[in-house]
Amino acid sequence: MNTISDKRARQLLLQATMGFKYHDIKNVQEAGSIENWIDEQVHDVFRTSLVNRQNHMQEQHHNENWTDVHFNIAYTDMLLNRNDILRHRISYILTQLFVVSNNNPELKKKDRRLAFSKYYDGLSEHCFSDFPTLLKVMSTSPVMGQYLTYLGNDHVEGIAPDENFAREVMQLFSIGPNLLRMDGSIIEDSNDRPIPSYTQQDIEQAAKVMTGWSLNNDDWLRPMTMNESAHNTQSKTILGDTIPAGLSGEQDLDAFIGLLCKHPNTAPFVSKFFIQKMVTSNPSREYVARVAKDFHASNLDMVTLITSIVTDVEATYSREVTEDGLIRDPLIVLQHAMRALNLKLKPQYKMLPDGFSWKNRRTLMDGPSVFYHYQPEEAPNDERFDGLAAPEFKLYNCDDIHHYYAQVTDLAVRFESETQPHVYVGYDAIETQYRNVDNPNSLERLIELLDQYLFSNTMSQPMISIVRDYLSTVNRNNINGLRALIVQLILSPDFMTQGE
Repeated sequence: MNTISDKRARQLLLQATMGFKYHDIKNVQEAGSIENWIDEQVHDVFRTSLVNRQNHMQEQHHNENWTDVHFNIAYTDMLLNRNDILRHRISYILTQLFVVSNNNPELKKKDRRLAFSKYYDGLSEHCFSDFPTLLKVMSTSPVMGQYLTYLGNDHVEGIAPDENFAREVMQLFSIGPNLLRMDGSIIEDSNDRPIPSYTQQDIEQAAKVMTGWSLNNDDWLRPMTMNESAHNTQSKTILGDTIPAGLSGEQDLDAFIGLLCKHPNTAPFVSKFFIQKMVTSNPSREYVARVAKDFHASNLDMVTLITSIVTDVEATYSREVTEDGLIRDPLIVLQHAMRALNLKLKPQYKMLPDGFSWKNRRTLMDGPSVFYHYQPEEAPNDERFDGLAAPEFKLYNCDDIHHYYAQVTDLAVRFESETQPHVYVGYDAIETQYRNVDNPNSLERLIELLDQYLFSNTMSQPMISIVRDYLSTVNRNNINGLRALIVQLILSPDFMTQGE
């Protein structure tokens, strides 16, 4: 007998995946526990490579120069058809923490676009290791080196090195701007002002660490290499500790990462960031403290972090607190809809059409700056959000909603009987029951199917009543009626949010 209910399994998969099919619910239940399911995802599921998928799409596509299209289609295809679903959610969160953007002019060049897939693959490969390893992978990526301007940042006596990465790795990637308690709350001085976690001197000293890094034989798909003759070998005092003089460039970087990871801020800063991305925008201090203590005690082990977050009592949304939960990122909403409806490619086509490159909407690693599209504590300028965080709302203005509606309609909700689309909903019983006007049980069966595939049997009674009333009046000889219904379900608050 399954010990994990459909509701609990659905909660977990909303928190820990980019979208899931109904059989993924069964996989969680068959694992017997959340910990077992995580262990299976970490050790037993093949890791998909975005580089390999992008290369495949380029081979299949009629225009090899459309690198943006290949990248976005490869990412969609990977999430839709592969089973390493936990890995890709954690990797996506890491791209929101260690931000790079393909809007950077130097990174838009064709020969550098595959490097974004390589950057993603680096995070994906190591997302179940530990935080120091991830910092090293991120710091030595040529994409990050170009984006935060330390690629080719050579030491020249008397000239201050570039400070961009040194600042952001502390402010945004690891310890945060202010001293924190283990529960994520900010420590203040006697005048009630936040105490900074680092100084300008720390930035200047850390900038010296990042000198000498260059491309490895002009290869954007390999980690940067150190040009020792261009590295500052002086001692460097950062965050109250001194890195001794005479170390190699890589030794300096390892020492700097060690200082960041032993800082008391790192566990609560990273823990709260992941909680806000996975479970709730407004976690209690107690929740942050429990997770941060586990993360710290594990020497910043990522599997420990993930497990602590999704097995905590607050991950069940059982506190009956109205601010629990979050509005889901629109990229995740659309991707979940595609996976939940089991989109399939018609046999005469080899790859997803160009429309799945998602023009006019947000895609992977396309933030406007190193601050991404929003910061975790942001919220709409509305009194109903006073004191609360709701950052994803920044991506839901009127123009965005228009595009999301069009893309859900055009990309996620098409049927096999139609002649136009390349892809179609992979559960033919949905269309069969809709068209079966002579069967008095067909409407209830259709509602059951939609509930099962989109809501994992958790659709609310008010929504079921609304759907039933709609289906009792719609012209079921017109497939557009079914399409309109599914689009509204996908764009409903019940689907776009998570929580109680």
